[in-house]
Amino acid sequence: MGDTAADMTGARVGRQIMIATVPNLRDLGGWPTDDGHVRYGMLFRSAEFSDLQGDDAAAFARLGIRAVYDMGTQAERAKHPNQLPAGTEYVVLDILKDSSQGGAAQLLTVPGDPKAAEAMLGGGKAARCSRRATVS
Repeated sequence: MGDTAADMTGARVGRQIMIATVPNLRDLGGWPTDDGHVRYGMLFRSAEFSDLQGDDAAAFARLGIRAVYDMGTQAERAKHPNQLPAGTEYVVLDILKDSSQGGAAQLLTVPGDPKAAEAMLGGGKAARCSRRATVS
């Protein structure tokens, strides 16, 4: 659906909000639910908030977002610590933390561990995975 999707009123679903230091910030209003749709201005998504400051922080604060749920890994949070306006609740939900078998959970450690890299990617596994992800 992406940027061109619209709800039943014709309003854009997943409307992008332009704040330079908040990559891919989107209002998720309009997405269908079992009993209607997500209200606009209630649920947002973004990649990170590690550079949020100055005018961008003020623009973010005007959105009225009261809580941020961070689903990134510990390594991602350490590399790009989030900066949020005062009063914004920050909740960590590391969805890959308990998944020792999840490739994404292991991917950050593989480059420094040749045995792990071989186990995860060796024997043609990387090529098979690459072919499955290719869109033609």
